[in-house]
Amino acid sequence: MLSLCRKIAFMDRAMRNGIWISGMLTTEVIGKTVGIICFGNIGKRLAELLTGFHCNILVYDVVKDPASTNIYNFDKVDLTNTDAWEEKVKYVDLYYLIPESDIISLHLPCNEHTRGMVDKNFLRKMKKSAFLINTSRGTGNLRRESCSEVLSHYMQPEFGYARV
Repeated sequence: MLSLCRKIAFMDRAMRNGIWISGMLTTEVIGKTVGIICFGNIGKRLAELLTGFHCNILVYDVVKDPASTNIYNFDKVDLTNTDAWEEKVKYVDLYYLIPESDIISLHLPCNEHTRGMVDKNFLRKMKKSAFLINTSRGTGNLRRESCSEVLSHYMQPEFGYARV
């Protein structure tokens, strides 16, 4: 996520090829709204790590974890208390998470509930400046054929990713 927002891999490749790029605009992670789809062990660990970046964390999962239900008040959380990361998490509907997130991180298993979840309608609902990070297990969560039209419109091949 940090490498993507700060364009570290792209800048590294350019520098290794003898190209110095100055003045490139990058994105900060601090204060962003991060949508986490599937709040299992990995999703919870990501939320915990994002605590240090003061991110608003939106979560969508089919199963709401009762251990993470202190979720509604971002402003009143003591940011020095690292054990209180659960209080910064807000469970939301998927259709709220998609357009509100600056970064969406997928942590889905591939099953009958998640197969084909990311399609062209999903991508079109995202902010134009948002990043989509797919760390899902399996290959069926992203409908590549239906997404290719949307992705080709926003593809930035010089960075090796699509900005949707």
